Amino acid sequence: MDVLPERKQKTGYQKESLLNRIISFFAAEEKEEPFEFKSESELLMEGLKKAKQDWEQATKELDYVFDNEAVDYCTYKIKACEIKYEYLLKKVKKKNMVS
Repeated sequence: MDVLPERKQKTGYQKESLLNRIISFFAAEEKEEPFEFKSESELLMEGLKKAKQDWEQATKELDYVFDNEAVDYCTYKIKACEIKYEYLLKKVKKKNMVS
């Protein structure tokens, strides 16, 4: 004999609601575009473009800082972006992807 049948019903409802939320979550993910594997050369070219954008953005940021510490930070960031870009460019050239 159930002492609290209404509690049992509520629990069942909560489980069903949770189950529906889980199902709808995964159903929403399935509607997204399928994952595409990219070749190493595609990944390198994307990385090179992103590194160049980061380098350009870091250079632009320097125009808007006035504090000495912020200027130092931007300078180091620009140098780091430059080194990353040069590294990726060397890898791309080594693979003969750019003439």
